[in-house]
Amino acid sequence: MIDVRELKRSLAAQIVRTHLKVTGRDQRLSPLAINLAFQAGMAIADSYVVEIVKADALIDLLKNARTETFAGTRIGVQSWGTPNLRNLGRLLSSEYRGRNFYVSVPLSAEEQDSYRLRLRLSQWQWKLAGVDLPEAVVLRLVQEFRARGGIR
Repeated sequence: MIDVRELKRSLAAQIVRTHLKVTGRDQRLSPLAINLAFQAGMAIADSYVVEIVKADALIDLLKNARTETFAGTRIGVQSWGTPNLRNLGRLLSSEYRGRNFYVSVPLSAEEQDSYRLRLRLSQWQWKLAGVDLPEAVVLRLVQEFRARGGIR
């Protein structure tokens, strides 16, 4: 269950924000110009992000998050042993705000390497509505997008 519109917005915003930061344009522009550049970048990135949210591409993107281990049947008793009590703490420290539930995966990853999933309650069903990607992954997406001629 995916809220495609919200997921696209989440990914496009990260790509555009990172592009502005990498190119240094976020430092040279006024707040109004940054906002206009951000909105234009979101529109330009839309066609690229549509490709990312397709099932196969999304699975490839989230593969490093090991979401199949988080949600699947591979979690055994030994996974919850003493060395992984920190993981239980991270799961319990997930956030719940209004209709949104946030959890970082994989549970064993450091914060800078984790994927922060935003699940939204919509018509009594939880849907994936956003993913905050690790910085290295966003940089890779920006480079790929620029190589395709997306943003200069």
